Amino acid sequence: MIIVSARTGSLTASGALWINQRVILPGRLAMIERVVSPAYWVLTKAARRLLAVIETEIGSGTSVALSYDTFRLDHRFGRQTLSPSLTLLDRLGLIDIAVGPRFVNVFSLSDRWRSVNEDEALRLTAQARELKPPRTAREPKPQRPAAAKAPKPVKVEALRKQRQEPSLPPMPWRCDSR
Repeated sequence: MIIVSARTGSLTASGALWINQRVILPGRLAMIERVVSPAYWVLTKAARRLLAVIETEIGSGTSVALSYDTFRLDHRFGRQTLSPSLTLLDRLGLIDIAVGPRFVNVFSLSDRWRSVNEDEALRLTAQARELKPPRTAREPKPQRPAAAKAPKPVKVEALRKQRQEPSLPPMPWRCDSR
């Protein structure tokens, strides 16, 4: 919650906030509260940029469906920063991620960040950055010894000489003097 003093600004009857001769509409008030929250302050630069992209894509709607390729190609996010940033934003409660159709995730802004204090924000950040143990490969199935098969007998026949006859009659211009 933002406390507005007489020096910095005042609230109007419509709920808009005046700060330094600028009007901030009620929808933007939540964004200002989010920026000063402990959950926002522990974000990395890439995570802040990713949150700004999601906010921009949502616009005045409630959610947006985006694929990883959209982030990588349209907004120039590398694959090594995209997944950790999404994990961090989700853990801190700034966004909600739902699985959408055909390799698309549905992102929506969340209000879970309001309940996150400084200590919990640091704990959640460390938890999100924690490396997962690598996947272990399954034990290979024991191979059965292959039964030795006897080789098939090979028929050896003497090659017959066949007389090669041309399939076409000889042409008059062809010279047989070779």
